[in-house]
Amino acid sequence: MCSYDPQRVRPGAIRWALYCHEIARGIHRQKALDKRYAILVVCPVCHDDLDNTAAWPEARQLAFLNLSRPDDLDIPAYNALVGWGPHRITERDVEEAG
Repeated sequence: MCSYDPQRVRPGAIRWALYCHEIARGIHRQKALDKRYAILVVCPVCHDDLDNTAAWPEARQLAFLNLSRPDDLDIPAYNALVGWGPHRITERDVEEAG
């Protein structure tokens, strides 16, 4: 989200570990851990921002996934993972959130 790259930090600067943020949270978290379509890799500051679900609903997180790793976006698979039917989040939802 912020383009943080630990390999490009200037010498002497603090290097942060990157976090894996599960877009599919709560009871779906464990199932999401190995699904590229349900994970964002972010710095600790951005990870804290993502905890604000009002500002970062799932559709917006999926829009960011599409921006950063478009080959990994799979809305039907994501909907199947979290349940509530195949049209829970649509391509249009993701486009409008981006």
